[in-house]
Amino acid sequence: MNVEIYDQYRDIYFDNIDNRLTEVNTVVGQGIDIDRYSIVHRGVGSTVTIAENLSFEDACNLVTETYIESKTLGSSHDDKLLKLNEGYAELLISFDDGRRLSRVIYLKNVE
Repeated sequence: MNVEIYDQYRDIYFDNIDNRLTEVNTVVGQGIDIDRYSIVHRGVGSTVTIAENLSFEDACNLVTETYIESKTLGSSHDDKLLKLNEGYAELLISFDDGRRLSRVIYLKNVE
């Protein structure tokens, strides 16, 4: 088993009307109101393999350890879905500068 991390930083905008950082949910086919919102942090995603050829038990333990370490990265975090005994953790990490990171730590069965 391999253990992988998928990180997705979200697009963060400055709302010129409300004078705050925010995420903007858009409708397909409609753009961002550029008079109201300006991009502060661009979203980007990546996947990395942090360990390979582990037993199921060792892989689950590594997912748990990585999850615990990930909770300390930002200023706060929200757990989204935890199935640590199955080798899966999903959390949202917020940083003081307004960035938001969706992190998924999971097992990948390699044949």
